[in-house]
Amino acid sequence: MRQHIHDWPKLFRASLFLTLPLLAAITPVSEDIAHARAIQQSGNFTGARNEFQRTLAKATQLGDSASRALSLAGLAQADLALGHYADTITEGTDARALFRTLKNKTEEARILTTVGQARFYSGDFASALNDFEAGLDLARATGDREAEITRLNNIGSAYYAEGRYGEALRRYQLAEDRLQTARNEPWFRSRSLLTSANLAVLFQRLGQYKRALAIYSAMVADPKALPDRERAQLLVNTGTLYRHLGDAVAAIENYRAAQKIYSQSALLSGEVAVLNNIGIAQTLDLGNPRAAIATFTEALRKGEKSGGKQLIMTSLLYRGEAMLRAGELALAAADFEASGHIAEELKSEEEKWRADYGLARAVARTGDIARSHELLMRSISVIERMRQGASAASGRAGFLIDRRDVYDLLIEQQASQPNPDVASLFRLMEQSRGRDLQDRTGAHVTDLDALRQRLPADTLLLEYWMGEHSLAVIAISKAQARLVYRPVPQAGMDALRRLPAILADPQQSNWETPARQSAALLLGGLEDLKRTGLRRVIVVPDGDLARIPFEALPAGDQPGTLMIDRVSVSYLPFASAFRAGHERRNIVPPWTPTLMAFADPLPGAGGTGLAGLATSGGENQQLPHAAREVRHAADAAGGVARLYLGRSARKQRLIENTEQVPLLHFATHAFADPDDPDRSYILFAPGEGQSVGFDYLFLREVAGLKVAQGSLVVISACDSGSGRLTRGEGVQSFASAFLSAGAGSVVASLWRAGDKPSEELMARFYESLAAGNDASGALREARLAFRRSQGTASHPAYWAAFVLTGDGTVRIPRVISWKLAMAGLLTATAVFASALAGFWKIRTRAGKV
Repeated sequence: MRQHIHDWPKLFRASLFLTLPLLAAITPVSEDIAHARAIQQSGNFTGARNEFQRTLAKATQLGDSASRALSLAGLAQADLALGHYADTITEGTDARALFRTLKNKTEEARILTTVGQARFYSGDFASALNDFEAGLDLARATGDREAEITRLNNIGSAYYAEGRYGEALRRYQLAEDRLQTARNEPWFRSRSLLTSANLAVLFQRLGQYKRALAIYSAMVADPKALPDRERAQLLVNTGTLYRHLGDAVAAIENYRAAQKIYSQSALLSGEVAVLNNIGIAQTLDLGNPRAAIATFTEALRKGEKSGGKQLIMTSLLYRGEAMLRAGELALAAADFEASGHIAEELKSEEEKWRADYGLARAVARTGDIARSHELLMRSISVIERMRQGASAASGRAGFLIDRRDVYDLLIEQQASQPNPDVASLFRLMEQSRGRDLQDRTGAHVTDLDALRQRLPADTLLLEYWMGEHSLAVIAISKAQARLVYRPVPQAGMDALRRLPAILADPQQSNWETPARQSAALLLGGLEDLKRTGLRRVIVVPDGDLARIPFEALPAGDQPGTLMIDRVSVSYLPFASAFRAGHERRNIVPPWTPTLMAFADPLPGAGGTGLAGLATSGGENQQLPHAAREVRHAADAAGGVARLYLGRSARKQRLIENTEQVPLLHFATHAFADPDDPDRSYILFAPGEGQSVGFDYLFLREVAGLKVAQGSLVVISACDSGSGRLTRGEGVQSFASAFLSAGAGSVVASLWRAGDKPSEELMARFYESLAAGNDASGALREARLAFRRSQGTASHPAYWAAFVLTGDGTVRIPRVISWKLAMAGLLTATAVFASALAGFWKIRTRAGKV
């Protein structure tokens, strides 16, 4: 069930709407501009736009540069409010040029903010950041503290949007510091609210719900802080925070307080939205669908009173869901059908697919599978059409999070039938996973037969699907594609989810028994695994299966034989990411940059940076073996290696890197947040001007890195291959993040690995890479050395953590030695000199003749 939440703090992330200042001098167009400004302040932005166009034409005709600049600025602000961002940028850029000519720094700073906001709302955060920074410089140059505080918030919001939360926090805190000297200013309250709201949003994003709640509570407690409607919206946000903290009762109390304000203000749309939030909490958090039915019925009654079909449609949709959970199938079907009819009338595709999906579940429970199948196909058709029409900026990221259920139910229905269409199932599986990553990497859902033709004869690809109580896998080889489907009891599902923790615990001496039980579920019936000549297995996991290292599963007829003993294993987020292998190894000269590595970052004095940020608990521990680990990598890579150790291991060096190195290595601490991927990070030493704590590379920042296409990235850090499992996308880890940034292969850890074992495993891995093996084969050799050793190192806890996601056939370049390069250069020089002498001799003879 989707929540409708008034995200009031978003109003504060960029500065509040800027109005034109009082005119500094009387010009022939002054009164007209003042009139246009009054229209703009009334909220009539279309009318203001028309008036500013007239003043612009008049100022241009009169050659009045000052009025022309002010008219362009007003036009840009009106277009910003209307959502015409491209026009805003063009008009604002022209206005800025005029203000610079007029040496009016105050107005130049204001229009820079307007342009920056337009870029911000367009999703161009880097350009917006440049505009806000330039505006900050001008505000400081003119001594405008209000503008300085606003710009600091703008800059923090741009960093927030990029996922650079440490930088965002520092800008918001700078704004707080500047506010301490401005308590008597008339603008203090508005700028204080702006900064507090931004900090609350940031703390909420970082999972520091209590800190965010304290800020919201203080704002709610101040009766003069906000108008009633904004106060109600803040109460809704506070209620949502309480839901995050697991206190549904407190959440509903805040929702009820908001409902009371909306009711007194006669704002029915707000009241209906809050009632829907209450019903969702009653259904999902309190498990009381009967109470939710009553709440949604009240919302429906108020929606009907308002005459708003959108409100009626939404309340019917939610009540249908509550009816379904309460077992009232006929009533649920009636609500879903009624909601679907309104959705068709309003051409609202989002609610249409939801209504069809709800109806599909209702009729399936009555036994009408054919009708359910038809409705699900219709839902998916709408979802795919919506997704195709959505841009990345408008919401493709995470698009399938709550839509994956539709694909799951259809896959379940098809796979459980006799003689299912395997090609159709394969397409559904591919459509249901990693779609955001597919967009970022330029991949498209491929045809099953086309994939089979690309597969080498020695390779088997296993595409998994995990339902609530069933499991399916398509075993794809060059010769054929076979489906294995089996219902799985709850005990079996629980065993699959427990297996990673068992394998990660070196104290679990009997790990083979649960591994064998899981292998029966995951590999049972896959006859292709027994094929002679099989060298490589590519696993496309689904759901919790992405946390399991398949290498540690028993495979084969011989007792004690694991999959790693027979084949090399690599992983793909979706089968369509498969590309033909790299059979040849590039040869490069010794001056070629080959490696960039960061190891054992040291913190600045005075703490760990972002106070209250979730950690893995080991951030303050040094990694004495990490330096040796990256030196192993440098020896293997050859060429020019950039090693950043201790205090030199700064994030900025990575961000500003322009060298397209084929190998990137991290030997540091990392934290994978199981609840919110945006809070996952890799640790770095503090940057320039940062005196305390660490610096952080957050997951969302990785997309902006300059990673060489097809490069090999090794993240030798705890949990770097783990993270939150997101429906429709998979595990949101640093492995998937670096693949989206352009890396070809990523080696990462599924669980916490010790410093010394990691160094030893990586030394063997790089030794094998240097010998010419591909990444998957080299990782297999390194892990086999541990597995075949005597003592504790043979336990999977020490070798199974590191897995390779992406193209397992990638090889590092072979670097020619300086000695050989110089010999070749001398030989080439000698040959050239000899040829030149011969040519000169021929020319000389020709001259004599």
